[in-house]
Amino acid sequence: MQVKDHVAVVTGAASGLGLATGLCLLQQGAKVVFLDITAVDISRLAEFDNKNYLLLQADILDTKALQACFNTLMARFHRLDIVINCAGIVIAEKLLDKHGRVMALENVERLLHVNVLGTVNVIRLALPHMIEHSEQGEGDIDTSPDAEQGVIINTASIAAIEGQQGQIAYAASKGAIVSMTLPMAKELASLGIRVNAIAPGVMETPMMAAMPEPLQQSLQQQVLYPKRFGQAHEFAQLCLHIIQNAYLNAQLIRLDGGLHMH
Repeated sequence: MQVKDHVAVVTGAASGLGLATGLCLLQQGAKVVFLDITAVDISRLAEFDNKNYLLLQADILDTKALQACFNTLMARFHRLDIVINCAGIVIAEKLLDKHGRVMALENVERLLHVNVLGTVNVIRLALPHMIEHSEQGEGDIDTSPDAEQGVIINTASIAAIEGQQGQIAYAASKGAIVSMTLPMAKELASLGIRVNAIAPGVMETPMMAAMPEPLQQSLQQQVLYPKRFGQAHEFAQLCLHIIQNAYLNAQLIRLDGGLHMH
């Protein structure tokens, strides 16, 4: 799928991977909806024509608010082609800490709700709009080999594969993203919609910046090459390639500099 003139919604778009991805797609000529629970810094969009983007705020777990966002999107751009889910949270907590305190169940629930249910909620509400503009005749979908209708990219993590201590709940939430990739791709293939997931390693994002400095240094040293955090623009570049490469489907793609966590 070509990016130019297609419409993308990016969640978690106020910062980090989501913001970089939205900006990258704008630069490539897409119409972009920046969706986040917090406001996007409008100064980051100063170089772009405001006719080509939309800034929306909603909690991805709030179905009513999210549906209103999609209605606003369709009223503005009249189509939806690309969904990129970057919204997510991380909480590090062991089952039993050194003081003998057990993991807080509410933290597990929060991680699963935001990272898993939030992702599913965005996709299920987006799908009717993704196929709306492609309906032919009396509702039949054009499924010829070149009739690609959409692309969905979800954000997993290498923690889903190589989670460390204190990542039980986070790894489970990202493991769910990995597990849903293939069945979702199978289900949506008949609609001409591809589904892929990206598993970033240690990325230079506000989420990572909040972690203790010794932990950040340790993680960087475990990267094979280059020995640094991944950059948000590198994630955005991979999203762009996935969109443009029509033969990439049902895949989990690691973006980690060869990192294998100890």
